Order: sequence, then C-alpha cells, then structure tokens
Amino acid sequence: MKHTETGRLRDAGALFAFTAIAVLAAALAGCGGSHAPVRHHVVIQGFRFQPDSLVVAAGDTVEWSNRDILPHTSTAADSAWDSGVLAVGASWSTVLGVPGSHTYVCRLHPTMKARVQVR
Repeated sequence: MKHTETGRLRDAGALFAFTAIAVLAAALAGCGGSHAPVRHHVVIQGFRFQPDSLVVAAGDTVEWSNRDILPHTSTAADSAWDSGVLAVGASWSTVLGVPGSHTYVCRLHPTMKARVQVR
C-alpha cells in the first residue's frame, strides 16, 4: 500500500511540475516576446478618417486608402509620417515603430483629424 501512495504522490508531483512549466511558458509567450506584425486599414471617405482612432502594436503597418472625391493626406502632427497627397483611389502605408500617441490630419483639409496609439 505504501508503494501505491508513493506512486500517486510521484504522479501528482509530475503533473504539478508539467502544469507549472506550461503556465510559465504561456506567460512568457504573452509578455512581448515576438509579435507578428499586423496590417491595419484606414479609409478616407466623406472627409473623414475611418476609423478616427486606432490602437496598433509597434511594428504594425497602417495603410490609408483614399476613397473620397478629392485628394487627401495623412500627416502626423509630430512629423512621424507624411503620406504626401493621395489621389482619389490611391493608398499609402507606413510601419509604426515608436510607441506613443500620434494625432494626424489631412494637410489639405485640416478639420479632418484622427489618432493612432502605438503600444
């Protein structure tokens, strides 16, 4: 009977150790290890950036597509990027690498404003 109890304790200990290692590995994988870059899309239409607020991870790409009736720009207030003039139907993208909050506008229509938060 002692042998059976020892075997059960050994099995429980092994199960505990395996579970602890699995939980630790999952935690480390979620702690900013590697991030597969994502492409985010902003549509310019109706004299608006849609969405007008976006949260992305450092290293992600943001693409602006002009589906409006006039040319527009995507110009960061802090000079982090400037698309130049995007003709009707044109698209432009950039990789955002530095964490922070970036407000941007259309230089041709300054009432068009939006924000990208890079984490």
